[in-house]
Amino acid sequence: NDTYDNGNFIIRGIESRFINKIRSNYRAGVALLPQEGWSRFLRGIQPYFSYNSSFNPVNQVQPDGTPLEPVINESFDVGNKWQVLNNRLNMLTAVRRIQDRNRVVSIGGGFFEQIGTTTTYNGDIDIQGQLGGGFSVLANYGYADSRIDQFRADGLSQTGAGRRFPHAPKHTSRLWITRSFRIGKTARITASLGNLYAYRYFTNTP
Repeated sequence: NDTYDNGNFIIRGIESRFINKIRSNYRAGVALLPQEGWSRFLRGIQPYFSYNSSFNPVNQVQPDGTPLEPVINESFDVGNKWQVLNNRLNMLTAVRRIQDRNRVVSIGGGFFEQIGTTTTYNGDIDIQGQLGGGFSVLANYGYADSRIDQFRADGLSQTGAGRRFPHAPKHTSRLWITRSFRIGKTARITASLGNLYAYRYFTNTP
């Protein structure tokens, strides 16, 4: 971050210090796969459970060059895949709990703060498939309640405890309907109409 003027050195900037750390990610899951001998209802469902842990390096540094800790997250996911209308329409439902540590928040003046833990409870429904008559649908609704936990990992009270995390809308949805038209014997043309929706959200922690 040295300062130059037309290629001439002016002043030495603050040195950034980076630390190499090694951390392992873990994933585990189980799913129920339908079998041919099962009833029609059971063949149409595919429940699953999964666990994931991961970490993401942070590129920002403090004005004095101090590096930030990586963001660490852990999630539990339970869901099911439904097949209806003779397998022409798929519906996926899922609920999950995600916990992040060290999320980065800008506090102005080039400084950053890392929040100890943030917990998100999330649920979503996805529908995709053929409706018949040349129509297909792609629809989704998602709910997410993302809040800053009361205490940090060291047991001390956390800044902004109980508040919603910024840039995390509580409700989101989308809907797209597509119609396919035949032109001649081999050509087709498609037309789509849809909409995206996101509930109001905060750009900083209120």
